[in-house]
Amino acid sequence: FGITYIARLLETGQRVAIKEYYPNHCAQRTGGRTIGPLPGKEMSFQKGMAGFLREAKLLAGLKPLPSVVKALDYFQYNGTAYLAMEFLDGVSLSEKVKQRGTIPAKQLIPRFKPLLKDMESMHRDGIIHRDVAPDNIMWMPDGTLKLMDFGCARSTEAQALTVMLKPRFAPVEQYSNISQGPWTDVYGVAATIYYCITGRVPDDAIERLENPSAMPTPTQLHVDISPQQEKAIMWGLTVQPKHRPQSMDEFMDELYASAVPNTLQTWKIKVASILYSKITILLLGILAGVLLMFLFFELMPVK
Repeated sequence: FGITYIARLLETGQRVAIKEYYPNHCAQRTGGRTIGPLPGKEMSFQKGMAGFLREAKLLAGLKPLPSVVKALDYFQYNGTAYLAMEFLDGVSLSEKVKQRGTIPAKQLIPRFKPLLKDMESMHRDGIIHRDVAPDNIMWMPDGTLKLMDFGCARSTEAQALTVMLKPRFAPVEQYSNISQGPWTDVYGVAATIYYCITGRVPDDAIERLENPSAMPTPTQLHVDISPQQEKAIMWGLTVQPKHRPQSMDEFMDELYASAVPNTLQTWKIKVASILYSKITILLLGILAGVLLMFLFFELMPVK
């Protein structure tokens, strides 16, 4: 769909990324830097550029979110369109897994929390990403995660949604233009986490329609993960949209719930242990007192 360049802002020297609309199936260089449609592809070229500008406007209109790539500017030039964004000097999750193997759940899942909170904020503003996948989440040098590539993003108010998806990371509703919403991004997040911790690409959602439980769980693939987190991930991967978490908040409540119950359980055990010890000491004290009284009366001389 385009070419991304590393560039610098002349005024500040800040390094940025500039995405140029250049769909290789319908575009060509017509001289120098000028771009135009291939013969007979004029309609596809213009329709695609309208979508590119829609993405740019959507991203530029988002309020600043730490875990979402920031759009700096967008404009039309050289017969095409451009989107300038902050430069992300990191590595995608897909590349990280390819280079170093699976990422431990204990290391990965906590890093997702700030991103999921920002996605919840984005959803409340009426924007769904629709392309959450390991290719589109960047692991930054400081260990934080950044969501990028809003080429498939749409407003929840959109009347019609095009069928654009990444197989195996897209939920079943993206194979048609049926209702899509935050639950669509929940599936993408769950599929991404599943892939990163198992190294196994999730089964295609369409193929899972007939047998939703056929895909192995992380523990079945020998992943060290808490039962609560595994339950949340598999819930996020539910095939039927209405049975999936309907918001990112709902998904997070399940994914990060284990820490609270464990803490409460620990306190319950401690309190119970203390009470048990004190009751035991009290009962032993009473028993000892009774025995002493018995001995005292037994040993007293009879007058």
